[in-house]
Amino acid sequence: MKVILRGPLAQGAARRELRLSFGRAVKLEEVLASLAEQVPSVRHYLSMNVEAGHPPSLLVISSGHWVYPGDVLEDEAELEVHPPIQGG
Repeated sequence: MKVILRGPLAQGAARRELRLSFGRAVKLEEVLASLAEQVPSVRHYLSMNVEAGHPPSLLVISSGHWVYPGDVLEDEAELEVHPPIQGG
């Protein structure tokens, strides 16, 4: 699985693009947990929301479509992961 980190999520990562291999289809939550183990900025964004009493909030896109919690992703998927978007 190819994962592209966007914006401030790429800060602190060894690379902006990562390869994850699960060998099977996995839910989004498993992908985010794996990223959080490897990328400090992803871990920060996920824990920041949980500590504030909100669900984890990262925008994940695959093939031009948003990926939602519980969605299953194939091992060969390509994902873009964006930090939360704020403002108006």
